[in-house]
Amino acid sequence: MADIEATADLQMTEKIIIYEPIVSQIPGIIFGSQAIVCTIWWIIIMFMYVKNVSTDADLMTLGRTRTVPLGWWWERIAENGGNSVFLGLSLMVTFLFYGIVSVPELVAWIMYMFGHMDFARWWFPNVGYWGTIIFYGLPTVLAFIQVGRESTIVFPGSWTLFQLISSLLIWIIVMLIHIFYIDDFILFIDSQYSPSCFCIWPAVKEEPDDQEESTVRTWKLAKAERKAECEK
Repeated sequence: MADIEATADLQMTEKIIIYEPIVSQIPGIIFGSQAIVCTIWWIIIMFMYVKNVSTDADLMTLGRTRTVPLGWWWERIAENGGNSVFLGLSLMVTFLFYGIVSVPELVAWIMYMFGHMDFARWWFPNVGYWGTIIFYGLPTVLAFIQVGRESTIVFPGSWTLFQLISSLLIWIIVMLIHIFYIDDFILFIDSQYSPSCFCIWPAVKEEPDDQEESTVRTWKLAKAERKAECEK
């Protein structure tokens, strides 16, 4: 009879029991996805550029040799009186910062997926967190300066707009991922090394004071059920 009464109490008051968050693998999936996207973007900017019109000449060095963006921007950032200096700078810092932050993040995530989590545990909340928040905005700023200084009607105007919009979107999304998901990601990693029980049942917080007797019984039953499941 007492068990029936306690079960009824649980059904009536289950909505007022406060639970702790469950550790989740979802932040790890999100961080891995953004690391893959940023690494792909890092590769794209080395080899892809955008013409204003199809009849624009191929990308050339100052010595009139055909090249790819990776070989183009190093000359343009130091070109005296050039019309592509800030686009070159935007591409260069994208190459440097994404190579320093996101490529190692991808390596750390791959190691994390195979159970080696120490590198990810340190890299994501330190270099990854501050790198994406502070340094990933710089390519956008430099591309914006390029748009303000030079016409977008002629080359490399369309390329500059592509760089501006793409780098802005990536910066905002990746920054928000690091801000909102880093704590849950670290919580999951720490749970894999803790000797304490991390079962699928959410932890029950201590019951508030001044509760009715039926609520207290329900609270105790919820805690007892979780303890029984975690200690199996």
